[in-house]
Amino acid sequence: MLRLSDLRNYRQTVIIVVIMTLILMAVSLVFQNKIREVMYGNVKDNFVRQSLIETEAINKSFAGIIDAMKSVALTLGDSKNIGGSSSIRALQSVTDVTGFSTVGVVDIHGVTLHGDMISRDVFQKISGAFQGNAVVTIASSTSGGSYDVIFAVPVYSIDYIKYVMFIRSSDDELIEYLNRGNNFIKTERTVMTYLLYNLSDVVYVNHSTDGRLLPYFTFNVLSHRYQETSPAEMKNIIEQNVNEIYLYKVDRYPEHYLSITPTQFDGWSYAMLIPVDVVNNNPRVVMGMFLVVEVATMLVLLILLLSYEFTVNQNQKRIYNLAYQDEVTGLFSKARLREVFDKFIAGSFDGKDLFLVKLEMVNRQYITRLYGFEETERIELHSAEIFRRVTDPDVFIARVQDYFVILYRNADIQYVRDYIGEFLKDLETIPGVDFKAYFVAGITNCVFDEEIMSETGGDRLDYDLDNCAIAISQKALNIRCHTITVYDRAMRLEIIRSEQIEHELQPALDRGEFLVYLQPKYDLKTNKLYGAEALIRWNYKFEGIRPPYQFIPIFERNGSIALIDNFVFKTVLECQRAWKEKGYRQVPISVNCSQVQFMNANLVSDLERQIQGAEDLVPYIDIEITESATIDDVKHVQEVLRDIKKLGFKISMDDFGTGYSSLSNLSLMPFDIIKIDKSFVDRIDVRKKRSQSVLLIKDIISIAHHFNIHTLVEGIETYEQKEILRGLGCEYCQGYYYAKPMPLQEFEDLLARDECFIDKDTEGQKA
Repeated sequence: MLRLSDLRNYRQTVIIVVIMTLILMAVSLVFQNKIREVMYGNVKDNFVRQSLIETEAINKSFAGIIDAMKSVALTLGDSKNIGGSSSIRALQSVTDVTGFSTVGVVDIHGVTLHGDMISRDVFQKISGAFQGNAVVTIASSTSGGSYDVIFAVPVYSIDYIKYVMFIRSSDDELIEYLNRGNNFIKTERTVMTYLLYNLSDVVYVNHSTDGRLLPYFTFNVLSHRYQETSPAEMKNIIEQNVNEIYLYKVDRYPEHYLSITPTQFDGWSYAMLIPVDVVNNNPRVVMGMFLVVEVATMLVLLILLLSYEFTVNQNQKRIYNLAYQDEVTGLFSKARLREVFDKFIAGSFDGKDLFLVKLEMVNRQYITRLYGFEETERIELHSAEIFRRVTDPDVFIARVQDYFVILYRNADIQYVRDYIGEFLKDLETIPGVDFKAYFVAGITNCVFDEEIMSETGGDRLDYDLDNCAIAISQKALNIRCHTITVYDRAMRLEIIRSEQIEHELQPALDRGEFLVYLQPKYDLKTNKLYGAEALIRWNYKFEGIRPPYQFIPIFERNGSIALIDNFVFKTVLECQRAWKEKGYRQVPISVNCSQVQFMNANLVSDLERQIQGAEDLVPYIDIEITESATIDDVKHVQEVLRDIKKLGFKISMDDFGTGYSSLSNLSLMPFDIIKIDKSFVDRIDVRKKRSQSVLLIKDIISIAHHFNIHTLVEGIETYEQKEILRGLGCEYCQGYYYAKPMPLQEFEDLLARDECFIDKDTEGQKA
């Protein structure tokens, strides 16, 4: 349970909270009047602004009615008969638009020509229309009763006023018309609005105002007092005047603020009222809320203080755990591993051997992809549970990132291997998991060594973890079995050598250390030289030839094999040009196109650029690609091979039979030749000419010929192999039986002689 005594800074924070609260209260008192003044100003501004907006809306509504009447009046002025059907339709259109009950027409004598008859009093009120004016007036006004609002416009005939057209609306109809047009802003319930005529006749404008407060006589009193009495006598009614806002006071009714705005039509004005209490209550409510916020702020700050102090204490504990404990498995972390490792490596283990093991789940990604991250985590938790059972003080186990690290002291390599083997057996069956998790282990001996310590700058742990990773990388990962590999220093030296070779490629090319060798190919039927395969050799620092297996895999891994491919291609192209100039027979030379080079998007354009000016030599260059290069993206391979074929090159598939889709690719790719891999020849038993290996080669040759593809067999080493393959219908071959790869000059001499190959077995028979 959290106690205040456990919190370090609560006293200082409480003082700060109290001081801030007192300051806020003082500020609120000082600025209370200012707040009230500002709020009053906002009410006044909004009140006046809204009154002007709604007054303008009334102006537009009245003007709209009058405009509609004037348009009909034009029709009436041209009409010879007011009672005619066209005139009646025109008059009816006005009532349809406005919704008012009565429309009529009178002449200058007051005689009603259409519609209900009007009284003399009403005629007097609309007679101003005979002077050319539009008239909006009230008729049938009674104290507190109903009103008829009348709109009248003159009707001209050529250049004189012939009639007056009028339309009569009850106050309810007018209110309905105004509200139907959405002319008014939706005001608060406390705001009341009125349409006044001569400040005495009252029309309720908004439905929400209907029947509330202010009967007729109140405005009547206001009107008479305003016009006939002195300012001193008006004091009880109008006490304050601020920018068109009045304090309106009438007996028995609450005080209101009043705004009266005249319209553009004679006698009409618009009034808005709001209770004074509503305005006065707002500052009080705001100040009350302000005080509540102050108290709430103080309480929240106090709560936040306690939460903050508690969180700090918890986080300190958590940070400690995170530093020394893996969050997922609960095993020790790398920080704790480093401390223990440094202690052991410093010599506190009586001179016995110290071993470090890195243990990774090799099919982790596979399991995560198929079963989800939760299943992977379950396996790791189960593994951690097994490790936690270990009580041996000479065994220390930690989890770093997504792998386990086990540290052994006072042990030997066999003990470590057996221990890891037992652990892997325990993982064969995991409760609730139907599949198996497979692990790969890298083991390294951490014997103290001053030279290694100086090389690593004292950070021996990362050095030995790197050694474990090197050991793991030495074997191809198999997601279907456990693998244990022990680190040897030669592994690191091999990596260093590979990195050195990578950096020496370009300088070696510049110095001319790389050489192109050619291995002849022969026609099996005629024993004539058919062509050759271009191979790369490295005269390393001109000290001796290095075989390809020592550097080609390195260049393939880092992608720089493309430089070798280009060098071989240029060399072969130059040789073909030279041999043509010397008049030698042109034979095809095959050059290898690595998978890295083949996936280059600019391969075709690069080839096209290199053969410019030597297009006649292109048919004598054979582009070889390995079968594995055709597996990943068949559509892309097809497109590239077709483009290469269009340039005139021959195309061969190298190492046929070592991939996974050989037969299907024969029907899809534009190959000229397939080279049957040497592994097929090695399996031939010359004593059994109908063995399975021989029959398999025969079927391959038959299928290739079915697709009009020539065949070449690699690796022929005996006369018997050669004869069997010739009998199976194979067309071309190469191998040590005929010739080993040779320098360019030796091949040129062979080409110059252009002699048939004499079988060694035949020579023996002749002798």
